[in-house]
Amino acid sequence: MGYIVKYTKDPNLILNEAERFLNTDPVQNNLILTILKYGVDEDKVGGYWIVYDGSNVVGVCVQPHVGSRGITSSMPFEAVQSLVEDIVVSNIHFTGIGGEVSVTANFAGEWGEKNKSPVIPFLGLRLYKLECVKPITSNNGYLRNASSDNRELLVDWLYDFTVEIGVYQESSDPQILLTRKNETSEFIDRNISAGNVWLWENEEPVSMVIRTPEVYGVVRLEKIYTPAEQRNMGYATSCVGQISEIIHNEGYQCILYTDLNNPVSNTIYRKIGYNAIAEILQYRFE
Repeated sequence: MGYIVKYTKDPNLILNEAERFLNTDPVQNNLILTILKYGVDEDKVGGYWIVYDGSNVVGVCVQPHVGSRGITSSMPFEAVQSLVEDIVVSNIHFTGIGGEVSVTANFAGEWGEKNKSPVIPFLGLRLYKLECVKPITSNNGYLRNASSDNRELLVDWLYDFTVEIGVYQESSDPQILLTRKNETSEFIDRNISAGNVWLWENEEPVSMVIRTPEVYGVVRLEKIYTPAEQRNMGYATSCVGQISEIIHNEGYQCILYTDLNNPVSNTIYRKIGYNAIAEILQYRFE
């Protein structure tokens, strides 16, 4: 008997049917669980797939909104093939895929063959989990919550961050730039309002980090960014170190992703107390 793929636009259905599967590894599935919880809480319509082997869930794939990049959990090799077949036959467009290295490579290969289009690996990530909080020497400054007064600066920082890691490609198209501006503005507004954006302040903001809401005992740090002129001064280390300690003391597991092209940041996180637990690869579909 082959794999069965179920598609829905309702994140509630996925959580109801795949929650036990995803919660077997809430750390590695944190991004998917966060997207699903956000979809439920905010009534967001996306694309969601469950792959079954008989009555057992063996994989989940989510597309946060129409036409975006997909994110997949670990699943068997043949299950990925069934998943891609279902998506392609349904004529659903993906701009890329992200997830554990072997799964995304399999997905991208199948996608490229079936659509006769290029698939380009563009971002390698390493998933780190905080094992213990090691003492670090904080740099000048202090950690604080961002406020609405910081909004424009943070929108600019987030845009620069997404271009720097390759999620956004350079463009001069006014419509593309407007869409990106709206996306980053909405993200920053939502997270400032929720109290999720943290800054390292040294007479002025010099580094930022965003903590995601806790999902199944896990908090993820993301969008860790220091502008070029403020780098190599220890600000990101101080910022991430202090917020990591806060989360650890709250009793949650703390995780983050790092760019494999940035060996400095990978070294910094180990000094804070993080250990690498998985490799992630993102593909862009042309």
